[in-house]
Amino acid sequence: MSNVIQQVHELVTQDRLDEAYSMLAQHTSNQPQDAYALYEMGLLCANTGRLDESENYFKRCINQKRDAAEAHYQMGLLLLKRGRPQEAMPFFRTACELKSNFAMGHLYWGISLAASGSFKGALGQFKQAIQCNPQLAIAYYEGGMVAFELGMQTESIDLFEKAVAIDQHFSEAYNALGTVLCISRNLNRGIECFKRAIDIDPQYPLAHRNWAGLFSN
Repeated sequence: MSNVIQQVHELVTQDRLDEAYSMLAQHTSNQPQDAYALYEMGLLCANTGRLDESENYFKRCINQKRDAAEAHYQMGLLLLKRGRPQEAMPFFRTACELKSNFAMGHLYWGISLAASGSFKGALGQFKQAIQCNPQLAIAYYEGGMVAFELGMQTESIDLFEKAVAIDQHFSEAYNALGTVLCISRNLNRGIECFKRAIDIDPQYPLAHRNWAGLFSN
């Protein structure tokens, strides 16, 4: 890591983001082929709301270093954040090809597929993420969501149950589990899940609506 990058990291730690931006912009102007600096500039711009610049810097980084898995991954995240999931997918795919057992790459590849309506493909990616990291609760949750969309209620329940077993404070997973259980006519367990979601997050409006809906019917 160069001295410039170290200084930039120190400035970021001190929340002196404008100074970090100016220093790194000057460095990338003087050293336009420094792929790592371009990557760091992409991150800094993404974290400070300069999304167009961030996209440009990640592209430049990838052009300089095609095997930069993290740059492909961050580019995918940026495109997904900007509402362009179909454009994001190839970057997540490449990141996963370049970096073995990349659980987060598979997770967000799946999220991009789901956002594009490709639920079957998304479920495959969430299962791949789980294989890479069996303790990744969010992968079970996202898998449960697309399994439900595919009409696979039993598998959906199983995935949500695994999510809350790993993370017992995962209010969204408890709420989703409660929803599918109630649809499956397992009302008592569904009610327990809604109660748990509300216990975790008393301000969770969807869980409150689901809970109230059971008693208004």
